[in-house]
This record gives sequence, C-alpha cells and structure tokens, in this order.
Amino acid sequence: METSTVMWAVVGIVAVLALIVVGGIAMRLAARRRRRRMGTRRLRDHFGREYDTVVDDLGRRDGEAELRERLEAHEELDLQRLPPDLRKEATAQWKEIQYRFIEDPGYSVREAEHLVVTLMRERGYPVDDLESRIRAISVDWPTVAPEYREAYEGYRSSEDAHAGVTERYDAMQRYRRVFETLLERPQREPSVEGSEPPERVTS
Repeated sequence: METSTVMWAVVGIVAVLALIVVGGIAMRLAARRRRRRMGTRRLRDHFGREYDTVVDDLGRRDGEAELRERLEAHEELDLQRLPPDLRKEATAQWKEIQYRFIEDPGYSVREAEHLVVTLMRERGYPVDDLESRIRAISVDWPTVAPEYREAYEGYRSSEDAHAGVTERYDAMQRYRRVFETLLERPQREPSVEGSEPPERVTS
C-alpha cells in the first residue's frame, strides 16, 4: 500500500512537470505565431530607424521577415545583468578611454569598440561579427543599433592613419551611448528589489 502511494505520487509529480513543459512550449509557439503575424506598422514602431535600414537593404518582404527572425532568435538568448563589480570596472575603463582620447584618438576609438564587444559578450549577446551584434541588440534597443553601426564605421575609418579627429570624436560619442545602454537591465529580465542602478558615466 505504501509503495503504491509513493508510485502514484511520483506519477502525479511527473504529470505536473509534463504539463508545465508542454504549457511552456505552447506559449512559446503561440508567441512565435504572433511575431510572424506582426504587421508592418508594429515592426516599424518597434524597430524605428532600423526598420528603414533593413527594408531599404532587403526590400519590404524580406526585410520584415528578417526583423521577425530577429525577434524569434532573441527569445533564445540568455541575457544577464552585468554584476556590480564588472559595471564598476567597465565604467573605470571607459573613463580611462575617454581621458586617452586627447593624446591618442585612434587608441580610444579602438578600445571603445573592444569594451563594447566585451560587455555584449558578458550580457549574453552573440558577438561573432558586427551583424550578429546589431541584429541582437536591435530587439532590445532599436534606437541604439543604428548608433552602433555608425560607431563601428567610425572605428573602421579611424584605423586609417589619415582619419581626422572630428570623425573619431563622433565615433566616440556614439560608442558612449552604446556603452551606457549596455549597463542597463535586459528588457526581459524582471526588476530585482534592492539592486544597484547602472552607473552613469561622467566626462
């Protein structure tokens, strides 16, 4: 009798767990169907300038399909907050990068790119190449994706020995906005009571 009771208890637990898993899968599939049905207006409202960039490049049909794919791929990411010690370390690094700009603008732009990629990796974003990074952050921060694309173009140009200070300064300003954004909380992560707010960077 006792063995039978234990067996039925185990069966009940397994059944509940199975329902939870099936329910989670069903919710994810439903969310994916909603994204596939997401129309032009909602995509444009969400992605802003990035919508125009992608549609201009790929055409409306393929461009909107690409943006829907970004939303779907984003669901698979395991995004994390930056721990307080890493935020403080990154903020100190950024201040040093800004300080060095006066004597070596090329160095500062290069290090800004490296720091941004490091933070993306720590947050859980793919960092294999530029487009992977832009595709991922455009879902959480659509207005920052174009900024990062232009910052990266400035970084590439700054590697030219003949690049001007103004061009490098513009790249640094864009990198600063990307950097400060990456200190923020992931959109899909719930608020944690008593957690430290992200530090703002002062000049």
